[in-house]
Amino acid sequence: MNHPLSQLSEHKLRATLTEEVHARPYEIMPPPARASFVAMCSGEAGGEVDWQAVCDLCERFSVEPPAAGAVHFTADLGPFRVCWERHTEFSTYGFIQRAPFDHPFDDPVIDRVPAEWLQQLPGEALVAIHVAVEDRRAGERDLSELADLFSGNTVAGSVVAGGTAKAWTDFRIHDDGFSRVLVEDLDMRVRQAGRMVQRLVEIETYRMLALLAFPEARNSGRIISDIGRQHAALTERISQLSGLEDEQDALNELSRLAAEVERIATATNYRFSAAEAYYALVERRIEELREQRVEGVQTFREFMDRRLSPGAITESGV
Repeated sequence: MNHPLSQLSEHKLRATLTEEVHARPYEIMPPPARASFVAMCSGEAGGEVDWQAVCDLCERFSVEPPAAGAVHFTADLGPFRVCWERHTEFSTYGFIQRAPFDHPFDDPVIDRVPAEWLQQLPGEALVAIHVAVEDRRAGERDLSELADLFSGNTVAGSVVAGGTAKAWTDFRIHDDGFSRVLVEDLDMRVRQAGRMVQRLVEIETYRMLALLAFPEARNSGRIISDIGRQHAALTERISQLSGLEDEQDALNELSRLAAEVERIATATNYRFSAAEAYYALVERRIEELREQRVEGVQTFREFMDRRLSPGAITESGV
């Protein structure tokens, strides 16, 4: 059957771009469910090796691998589901198990992933998180129970998603090298848990990525302060110049200082611009939580406002 569009010349990317908005669906994680997530920084050129790592994992479990050039993939490998996403400079790997559990953070899902495969993952681990989504039949935990689950650390959290769940974390790295997030189901719909878990994991991932700029800013700040002192001394010297040779020396020194400032700006521009973008994503994901306060507990928003905002480095912050 002909339709009006059949008479038009269609852009070759129309179908691809239309499907892109559906390409990274949330995982379905009806409680009880647990997951382990890692974010590996493999650099802007790391896409190919990250893709190959996922192919190798699929081969171990006799599962069809992602297509060549893919930047996201999800599959059931039997003992767990894997979900992989490639981003500009890092990849995230999620390992999910939908099954009852006795303790949220004992016997984590990551233990079911082949250890030798994990050891060969490209890049460096920047984020590692265990997430547990408890069934509403387990009942709500009081603050003393929560403290025990988080090794006695101060816990941040809130009622989220319009009152359908509670989310908790301590923003700490525990003895196994992983952070912990607990979600208590109060009245979540089937797909809501997966969306909630992804938002919580992204908050921590983007928080860490935003803070990557902090060491660079601190180091660059020291260098720029030193350049400022040299410039002040040079300005004083220029006022006392008495000959052509002295003027040429001063001009050379001024050119050197200008070149050094330009070098620092070029070297740090990407990191600071990325930090600004990651910080904006953290803000957006927190807003999507729709937090409601739990008396006596710091919310995600309050934690980030106090701990991330002062350290969020943007291009204008140097």
